[in-house]
Amino acid sequence: MSEWLESLAGLIPEEVLEQARALVDQGGEPGEFLLGRKDVPAGRVLAALSRHHGLPALLLATYTPEQEALERVPEDLSRRFSIFPLFLHKDRIFIATAEPWELSVEDFVRRKTGLTMDPVVALRSDIERAINRFYLTGDKTARKVQALSGPAADSPRPEPAAPALTPMEDPDAPSIRLATHILSTGIRLGASDIHLEPFEDRVSLRYRLDGILREHPAPPLELLRAVTSRLKILANMDVSERRLPQDGRITTTVDGREYDLRVSIIPNLFGESVVIRILASRAEVQDLQALGFAPEMMERYLRLISRPHGVVLVTGPTGSGKSTTLYASLQKLYTPEKKILTLEDPVESRMAGITQFQMNPAIGLTFARALRSVLRHDPEIVLLGEIRDQETAEIAIRASLTGHLLLSTLHTNDAASAPMRLIDMGVPGYLVMTSLLGVLAQRLLRRLCLRCRRPFQVEPGHLQALGLEALPPDAKPCQPVGCAECQNLGYRGRVAVYELLEVSPEMRRVPEAELTSERLLELAGTRGFVSLRQSAVTRWLEGLTSFEEVMKITVE
Repeated sequence: MSEWLESLAGLIPEEVLEQARALVDQGGEPGEFLLGRKDVPAGRVLAALSRHHGLPALLLATYTPEQEALERVPEDLSRRFSIFPLFLHKDRIFIATAEPWELSVEDFVRRKTGLTMDPVVALRSDIERAINRFYLTGDKTARKVQALSGPAADSPRPEPAAPALTPMEDPDAPSIRLATHILSTGIRLGASDIHLEPFEDRVSLRYRLDGILREHPAPPLELLRAVTSRLKILANMDVSERRLPQDGRITTTVDGREYDLRVSIIPNLFGESVVIRILASRAEVQDLQALGFAPEMMERYLRLISRPHGVVLVTGPTGSGKSTTLYASLQKLYTPEKKILTLEDPVESRMAGITQFQMNPAIGLTFARALRSVLRHDPEIVLLGEIRDQETAEIAIRASLTGHLLLSTLHTNDAASAPMRLIDMGVPGYLVMTSLLGVLAQRLLRRLCLRCRRPFQVEPGHLQALGLEALPPDAKPCQPVGCAECQNLGYRGRVAVYELLEVSPEMRRVPEAELTSERLLELAGTRGFVSLRQSAVTRWLEGLTSFEEVMKITVE
């Protein structure tokens, strides 16, 4: 329903209104788009919604519900109807809903709670975030884990040596319910990883959110082996094997969206440690322009990946966004006239029009072996998930010398270390410097919550630590505070910082005996090279991240 948009005509920029209308045609939510724009006052959007429906409208990002209202409406009911309880008044319960015209929801709430529902209009995405914020944290999660655990949660008996597996057809078994809860909670929180680990007298369950591990209520120790067995079954692992590491994959659907989960299980002193990486099967590939490149660096990077042949590397630690950058690069390069192939382990996102291959070392399908074969398929561009050894590196470099553009990742601390790493693998220096076009190094810093951040009082010591003589006049550094929207962390999401080393003719002429990272940086400095440190400081001056986050990558 988009009729309410028309009441904003003349109140917001016309081009913004046109974009919102186009979003409706594509099945998107215009309200979320409008509230995310700085040139559209949130009050006007809410007022338009309120006038159209004849009901009050509310922005849930800044609202804290009554605890009693949350107790009356369980999480599964909220998710099923996309509603969120706000507060009670006598025999009435006020509930935020994106579809106030659905009378069946009011009837269901009345039967479930015994109260009359008074609807309040809110955005669907706002409701979803509120559900995750208030149902998946704190005491409610602990009580839910206890309820899912059943009688075993209160049992003082130790875990049996070899517990019988619950039949898979029994969806109400505690192990099945707990495994489902652990996976769905991680996905709904937006975690990148799930860590489930046994210790001598307890179980640790942590989710990695914005790069930081956060503790959450864990299943009881006596149920851990059954939960681990359930995860093994889902990942097609050997349930009886508890002495050796195992890897597997799970495909699951949460809230109508499909996810691929990479599962790794390793025995430890007190049982088996489980780590699950969460990947959206059909994640929307981000636009390269939206990744946070400075305009001048974006122009240089586009120039590199538009070359007909050569090697472009993206470096950084695990979880630094390398795959996101490479997928966005492929999306930018794709046209029906080009054949693009990817060799990945695992395939993290499916891309239309691009042929993707999943590596399987267990049967001998390694990067090196697959790369030899796919070159016979006559591709213009090849994405190689990672260069791990000399054989793969040499094949990749020789492929680039025979007319292919090859994109890949490498684990180094900075851009200038990448050529040295390839040489250390055993690739001749002249081949490395002949084929290499450039190296993009990147990191992810936590982004300050835009709703609660506040100005940061800069002291001389801060400037000295960052190598600045004075604060630029347009600088607006901020610090974290914490609010309901960011779960009182002060941060929400992450922001990327980059450095781009272009291999110049001068670098290619350096004798191999004199080829060092320092020498490459010296030559790059004459061509406007911007380091990770400088990129991070720029983000701090823009108020996007904190001084503490910048210091994580600027300390030498």
